[in-house]
Amino acid sequence: MLDWVSPWWQAMNLPTWEICGFRRIPSLSVWHAFALENLGNAYLCGGRCIIDDAASLILIVTRDMAGGQRLVARDRHRHKQLARIARRLRKVPFADMHAACNQYVRACYRVAGRWQKEGAAGKLQGAPHTFHLVCALSGIGWTWKDAWNAPIALARCVYDTTREDGGDDTIMHPRYERLAEQWAAQKVSAN
Repeated sequence: MLDWVSPWWQAMNLPTWEICGFRRIPSLSVWHAFALENLGNAYLCGGRCIIDDAASLILIVTRDMAGGQRLVARDRHRHKQLARIARRLRKVPFADMHAACNQYVRACYRVAGRWQKEGAAGKLQGAPHTFHLVCALSGIGWTWKDAWNAPIALARCVYDTTREDGGDDTIMHPRYERLAEQWAAQKVSAN
């Protein structure tokens, strides 16, 4: 049917997921990304992934913001839940588990590309990017709770749209983004 899907189209059609037998996992939300980054989860922060990273990823993404905050407040419950998830994950070959977790994060985090302005250097931001996304969503009428629980790809599309409406001209049109992705794939296959 389609050989390439725009990140904008993908953000509007994100499915629920199944990861290693855990069903009905929602798409990664802004809250999930914020929580996992602050926990130092290797699937979001990089580094060597171990079974604990997969277990914490599944534990966090199966709860909304309120459920995640309850996990933080209840240590014993959190540890019991992590142990339960890790027991189930140990039955799955590590390579399969790792591939499923990676695919989930990559698919949920796929966002529109940006142009690099001529002579512009990257600028560090003080606030975490997740707060910028929540701010953009709340600026168009979303509640704080709904903004935190929004799928991160959808939140990023809203954020990019508000930036573009404000004059940002670095956002790549999906047609050019497709060409850039195809060019990158050709360079990789040539090596």
